[in-house]
Amino acid sequence: MEVITYSLRGGPERSGYYYRDVITFTDETLAEAERRVRPLVEAFQDYLRQTNRETLRTFPEYVLDLLVLGVLWRVYAGAALDLAEMPRRVLSWLARLRGRGGWLKPAADSLRGMLAGSLLSPNGRGTGRQAEK
Repeated sequence: MEVITYSLRGGPERSGYYYRDVITFTDETLAEAERRVRPLVEAFQDYLRQTNRETLRTFPEYVLDLLVLGVLWRVYAGAALDLAEMPRRVLSWLARLRGRGGWLKPAADSLRGMLAGSLLSPNGRGTGRQAEK
C-alpha cells in the first residue's frame, strides 16, 4: 500500500481545486480581518514607525502573524501555563539569550525548539506542576 503523507489533490486528479479553495479562504479571511483587526494592525504599525524596530510589512503579513499566534496560543497555552517551574525558567532564559542575538541565537533557537516541542507537546512527559511534587 502506498502511503502519501502530503497531497494538494486530496482525491481529485488535479491540484487546481486546492488552489481555488485556498484563494477563496484567503479572500474571506482577509475580508474578515479587515473588519476585525485593521485598527489593531494599524496601531502596531504606528508603534513600529515610532520606535523604528523593524521594517513595516503589509496588512496580510500581519494578519498571518495574528493567525499563527492564535493557533499556537490555542495549541500550547494550556501546557505552557501548566509547565513546572524549572522548565519554565529554562525556556525563559533561552528566550532572553536568543534576544541578545549574535552567535548564541541559533544555538538558543535550536535548544529552545527541542525543549519547547517536548515540554509543551500533548504527550510531553513529566512537564506539569504535578512533576514538582
